[in-house]
Amino acid sequence: MSRRAGARQIAEAAALADVGAVLCLIAQVFPIAGGLALAACFPFAVVGLRHRLRTIGIALAAGAVIAFVLGGTSTVTATVAAAAVGGLVGVSIRRRWSQPTLLALTVPVLALPAGAAALVGLAALPGLREVAFKTTRSTWTGAARLLTGAGLGTPADAATAVLDWSIRNWPIAVPLLVVVAVVLGVWLVRASMGHALVAALRVLPRGGSALDTVIDSGAPPGPVPVAVRDVRVRFGEHTALQIDRFDLAPGELVSVTGRNGAGKSTLARVVAGVPPTAGTVVRPGPAGLGAPGGTAIVFQRPESQVLGVRVADDLWFGRIPGPGTDVDGLLARVGLAGMQERETVALSGGQLQRLAIASALAREPALLISDESTAMLDTRGRADVMALYQRVAAEGTAVLHITHHEAEARAGDRVVTVGPASAAAAQTPASEPPHGVRRRRGSPTGTLVLDGVGYVRDGGTPWDRPVLSGVDLTVLGGTATAVIGENGAGKSTLAWLMAGLLKPTAGTVTVDGEPVADGAVRIAVQHARLQVLRATVGRDVADAAGLGDPTDPTGPDGLAVRRALRRVGLDPDAFVDRRADELSGGEQRRVVLAGLLAGSGDGAGPRVLVLDEPLAGLDAAATTAMIAALRSVKASGTTLVIVTHDLPGLGELVDGVYEVRRSTAAPSPRRARHGRPDMSAVLGRPLPHPTPAHRVWVGTKLAVLAAMGVVIGVWTDWWVIGASAVLLAGWFALAGAPWRAVPRLPRLFGTFALISLVLTGIGSGATTARLLGVTVNLSGVDVLARGLAATLLSLAAALLFCWTTPLGQLPGFLQQCLDRFGRLGRASVATATAVALAVRLGPLVLSEVQTMWRLAQQRRRVVRRGRRRGRRRHHMDLEDLFEMLTLTTVQSCRRAGELADAIASRGGIGAVARPADGPTRLDILVALAAAAVLGVGVALGLTLPGMVN
Repeated sequence: MSRRAGARQIAEAAALADVGAVLCLIAQVFPIAGGLALAACFPFAVVGLRHRLRTIGIALAAGAVIAFVLGGTSTVTATVAAAAVGGLVGVSIRRRWSQPTLLALTVPVLALPAGAAALVGLAALPGLREVAFKTTRSTWTGAARLLTGAGLGTPADAATAVLDWSIRNWPIAVPLLVVVAVVLGVWLVRASMGHALVAALRVLPRGGSALDTVIDSGAPPGPVPVAVRDVRVRFGEHTALQIDRFDLAPGELVSVTGRNGAGKSTLARVVAGVPPTAGTVVRPGPAGLGAPGGTAIVFQRPESQVLGVRVADDLWFGRIPGPGTDVDGLLARVGLAGMQERETVALSGGQLQRLAIASALAREPALLISDESTAMLDTRGRADVMALYQRVAAEGTAVLHITHHEAEARAGDRVVTVGPASAAAAQTPASEPPHGVRRRRGSPTGTLVLDGVGYVRDGGTPWDRPVLSGVDLTVLGGTATAVIGENGAGKSTLAWLMAGLLKPTAGTVTVDGEPVADGAVRIAVQHARLQVLRATVGRDVADAAGLGDPTDPTGPDGLAVRRALRRVGLDPDAFVDRRADELSGGEQRRVVLAGLLAGSGDGAGPRVLVLDEPLAGLDAAATTAMIAALRSVKASGTTLVIVTHDLPGLGELVDGVYEVRRSTAAPSPRRARHGRPDMSAVLGRPLPHPTPAHRVWVGTKLAVLAAMGVVIGVWTDWWVIGASAVLLAGWFALAGAPWRAVPRLPRLFGTFALISLVLTGIGSGATTARLLGVTVNLSGVDVLARGLAATLLSLAAALLFCWTTPLGQLPGFLQQCLDRFGRLGRASVATATAVALAVRLGPLVLSEVQTMWRLAQQRRRVVRRGRRRGRRRHHMDLEDLFEMLTLTTVQSCRRAGELADAIASRGGIGAVARPADGPTRLDILVALAAAAVLGVGVALGLTLPGMVN
């Protein structure tokens, strides 16, 4: 572990902070999932388990920012608490502290500082203190009255006495209570998660990113011509690359092919400057990774290499382009003309990949490396990118392009094959059903019918976006249909609709005349890593199929798992006990398919399989094995729907082709909808159209939010609450009054408020009244209402900030602060980088966690012969939760490795964004108006007495 936070540490801090913040957000929005707030300690504990205190601090800062962006101040508090507790628990496991040692150290390290912070906070915010104490006492006295009526008056009176003493002596009681709560929290997290964290340590990726090992000597770059001789690269006992000779000259386009795992990506990294285990690499100078005139790399997964929140910011990330850089021309060169200010989260996969290429070309490299950069593009997109690479080579830049597509390989000046020919073809399954797999009897089942299907994302809100409209499709049972279309046309959305994971906004989806239910349709999603939800291959296949213990090779469940692995061309002896995190992308796809097939040997499997890009990233032998497996599935009577960019690769497997065309329907924010949107649908989402509120500087908005929070905390009376409401109403008007974006509150919030209102109403207080013969505690009702109003105002303020502040403005504001603070700013660049990465990846992580949850729920519906571990389950148990937490964390760490590679390919840590514009006259007016409104509220509160004592 490095003493100084490098790219890997920063990237892991950002990625794991996102996971923790998202879990806290879900727990805040859906109180029934409150246990997830405890689970949020897990990713932060992994940070403490793997890194030093500075990295924990970076993760805490990044988590706090993304929590505020996604959910407001309450989510920030929960995230900071999870980061502090989880980080300490992780450190204790890394240093092998015993439980007593941990608890003993918790008191001075965490509990006492937390108690002191609570004491200072309550002393500085008397209004908040009054509301908290009076609400607690009124609620408890109401509950005590109910307990007295139930014959428990003595313990109720004793508890009331203790509460009254605590409120009178709050400077002693509050810190003591916080200390006890923190110690109990640390004990609970260590006791419940300690074993899972130790298990996670064994499967988490080890070591730094390979590109982190490239040393910048400071000499002028000279990456080409490059000569590789007798190079070997080993990772432990595993040989990742063995190549005797490879040459690359300036202006040459060389294609590199080879089977999965042959070492193509390892060769790319050696050429980029990573030292090999043995052999020599000769070139005129250093590789100059990320430097002008040096080496630039474009990777396969665009979502993990695009680092900027806005398109223009991505070109700036790491090193600011020179003053002569033609940003508009550079974006136009890759087909992104006019998109400088677009948020990268709104770009399609193809657009993200084009942006990654533009960011690489912004360095004007002498060597451009493409590591399967066309794998996720459609046919047209691949052709456009290859034509661009040919133009770049013609202009004198050497291009090294790794690919599995023969047509792309032939477009190069030379083709180099890495590794031996694949032997996987010898394990290719037969096209007819193998032993133990019977055809479905009678007339074919599994006829899938889509009748007038349409889907509108976020319908009837400002984010209204028609995706599909008027889809009519019939797939006869036992046949195979290919679904094609350009990037962004809605193919994956259509796949989710077929599988029942999304509900159409128009039309119907049926299987054999019935709505999709109970595992009749199963899906393999495009990003297979999100669907491998267990720690080992055998356990994942068994879990996906609703089977039991797969470890007994002679038992019926173990035989079914092994048979399914053979059907997709994977050797069961080599893969049953293989760790899921060690699988390549192609292996993950085949494991997912094996899980979908494992229960079908007796005809009880799914009637329809929907496969989203099953051939992406597969070499020729793996593609052959996959096609053979699909032929076997089709021959057994299962209906296939295959979403693909590679129609020729499917050969004669498919019986028909359906082309999805991008919807031409216009967005309709006023579209009729049932009820208000859920809170989760509107949190952290900027309004799609600019408003006057968008023109207010982000620093001004943050200052207004801070001022409002402080004023409400000091004077929590109705006058200040009213003034804050007026201020937010003005902000709402500046935002264009987006009424349709106002969400409904979670039902449990209303239930909690009602119960609290009843308890405070029957409690004791200074001011009471008789209502229908019942004494009502007006003091308690008043203070509870003020507390609830302040909470709602805080949530509304966070929503308005997110609605009117594009995510791209936050990294720009950070960069502006770094530039102004000089040396202090340069010292904080690691934290700023982590925050920028967390903001960039936050929406993506939220989407991925939701996807994994939905796929897990799909598994819960799968039942084979009426049993699943002896009973039918619809919900995840504690073991499931910890295993999903582990896998999510492992995937986040793998993503962090990709992010670290991307940072290294940009030249290392540096600029995080283009500096934001500063305040304008509008900001002065907004600041003066906010100060005036809040000042009037404070003055009225100090002058006029409250209506209730």
